[in-house]
Amino acid sequence: MADPGYTSNYSADAPGNATPTHPSYYDYMTAAFLGHCSGLPPPGLDAAAGGEQPLSTLDPDSNQSGTCARLAVEFYNRQEGNSPITLDRAKDSHKFFSQGTAYFHVNFKAAFDGGSGHCYTFFAEVEGPGGVPESATMVVQFHTKEERRTRDNCLYCTGLSHPEEGGFVGHDGGEGGDDDHNNGN
Repeated sequence: MADPGYTSNYSADAPGNATPTHPSYYDYMTAAFLGHCSGLPPPGLDAAAGGEQPLSTLDPDSNQSGTCARLAVEFYNRQEGNSPITLDRAKDSHKFFSQGTAYFHVNFKAAFDGGSGHCYTFFAEVEGPGGVPESATMVVQFHTKEERRTRDNCLYCTGLSHPEEGGFVGHDGGEGGDDDHNNGN
């Protein structure tokens, strides 16, 4: 976040002088920092939930991960043959652009049987031609700990569980890093 009058807030007396001259510069920077931090999750999240914030404490439309997870659950529940799932919590997401379209990879937890059963980890890909999440294109459930481990098979993001078999934008099949979407296939 840049101060519109950034250069006017510094004295030009000597080269390299970085002394603020505007009396409200400190206030501006403090407010900018606090504004950024106000969107961060509060300390003391439930350790039993792996440090994740339960969806009930988040507005799913106010953050990227929650929005992507909600769209993924809706997509999954519309697919023929899938048992309905209920979103428990959004875990993490990553946004990237490929060929001018925004894509989001998200991990979330959901339960079968209306939320009364065991929660499973899912991966979803959501696209948003306008730069915001609009629709899910795939959802994959991880059944085992091995399936949900973090893999280095995505060209665009790290730290998320991705399906080993690919099928998502950015899949790196280990053959030089090409993905089907960037090759026009």
